[in-house]
Amino acid sequence: MSDAGLALQQALYAALADLAGPIVTGVYDGPPAGAVLPYLTIGPDLVTDISTKTERRRQHLYGVTAWAAGDAVSALKPVLAAAETAVLGIAALDGHRLVTNDMLRSRTAADPARGLVSGTIEFRARTETL
Repeated sequence: MSDAGLALQQALYAALADLAGPIVTGVYDGPPAGAVLPYLTIGPDLVTDISTKTERRRQHLYGVTAWAAGDAVSALKPVLAAAETAVLGIAALDGHRLVTNDMLRSRTAADPARGLVSGTIEFRARTETL
């Protein structure tokens, strides 16, 4: 992961951490054993070099997934909306300029056998080293 990738992940965690408590139980890179639903996970991500001759730039394709118990994906819609608002509200990164940060798509799925529902929002960001 590039330095820009780490800076973006740290900003994502900070933005989503405000949802812990009122909306979800936690925000994780990878959920620990015994994590209590509902929670959010960050990732996976794909970082691509899109530098020019004069600027060091990166494109980041990344996702945020909400996990909850149940079989109705409609329960995830408010969580996904709050996560999207938080992510699109990121204004600054440590050592990098956030050039763009856009939502690409969202999808939900139910896993009745496990009693889980999930919803993933995929984003694309472009960063530039300061």
